[in-house]
Amino acid sequence: MHAAIATEAYTCPKCGERSTKGQLSQTGFHCPRCTLELAHLDLAPNGTVRQVHGWLLGPGDLVQGRYRVTSVLGKGGFAATYLVTDERLQGKRRALKELPRDLYEADFSKALDLDPKFLDARRNRGTEFLRQKRYESAIDDFSAVLAADGDDTGTLYKRAYAYCTSGKGTLGAKDLRAILGIEPKNDDAKALLRECA
Repeated sequence: MHAAIATEAYTCPKCGERSTKGQLSQTGFHCPRCTLELAHLDLAPNGTVRQVHGWLLGPGDLVQGRYRVTSVLGKGGFAATYLVTDERLQGKRRALKELPRDLYEADFSKALDLDPKFLDARRNRGTEFLRQKRYESAIDDFSAVLAADGDDTGTLYKRAYAYCTSGKGTLGAKDLRAILGIEPKNDDAKALLRECA
């Protein structure tokens, strides 16, 4: 571990215990007080840590400009789950699953092989396809999510963006109008509708 990173302080998002990242590397990246795994890790078959892909979010962190982390609910094999408040929907509470960006495509494809209805995997893999400008693949994944949860305005917005950017403005505008039917004050949807139409 690089010396500057080893001395960098980190606070456990579950119990508040402060440690340096160097100290945490000695505990297998677990909190010394509550034992929560604090990092997204790439492990060798023998359990040795090959790489740290990122650290857990903490209370107050904002995700995608919308979801404010309240607490960590848990950390499993390849993801962490948080209790968040949705700032666009007047503080509605939700569970949010986080996976490290550089593991998206491989792990989401693996998750989908295990359970094709795994909506978080579809939603997040679609987001990664969108980032890569693979619009048709993104639209396919977003459509699968929306078939199960048609009121998911975040996914509707992403699919609308993919439609609009790939020259399918009529379909994008339909999704944006659906968002405005659920969230009439959604300024992002209004702005994209003006661009898309």
